[in-house]
Amino acid sequence: MINRQITIRPQDIVVLIKLIVLGKKNISWLKKDLADELCLSNSEITKVFVRLQATGLFSANSNVIQRTTFYEFLIYGLKITFPPFIGSETRGVLTGVNALKEGGIRGTNYVWESYEGQHRGISVSPLYPDIVLAAKKDDLLYQALCACDMLRVGQTREVNFAREWLKRIITE
Repeated sequence: MINRQITIRPQDIVVLIKLIVLGKKNISWLKKDLADELCLSNSEITKVFVRLQATGLFSANSNVIQRTTFYEFLIYGLKITFPPFIGSETRGVLTGVNALKEGGIRGTNYVWESYEGQHRGISVSPLYPDIVLAAKKDDLLYQALCACDMLRVGQTREVNFAREWLKRIITE
């Protein structure tokens, strides 16, 4: 028997966020629907759930997310595990602090590079390439992903705002 280290991947984070968002909206889900919504293949969704179960972030038997553990991972581990790659100024879809209007704070315009984007800003690598397409389908998912990017690229004030915003979404 070969023992391999399970390594969490960026799409695992997005799937957990999507499940939390669906729970907030009281929407039931199937793996194939998640695959369509998040622009992932069915086989990749299956692998996501295997990894999430192995890490203890998700229990497949009861469909329960370990929300506090997930929140703490985002706060303390997201930036280290999935560091942002900052590029040059380009056109794209707004992310980070300026995408969340409710905070009342403004900062550097960060964008996910996209030819369909309507904003100019500094490009930042999304958690996975098709995140732009997935975020277009669900506004709350988009906002949560922007808050995650604030944890990755934000200044102290922005990070503190993102922490509180994500705490409301994930743990309440």
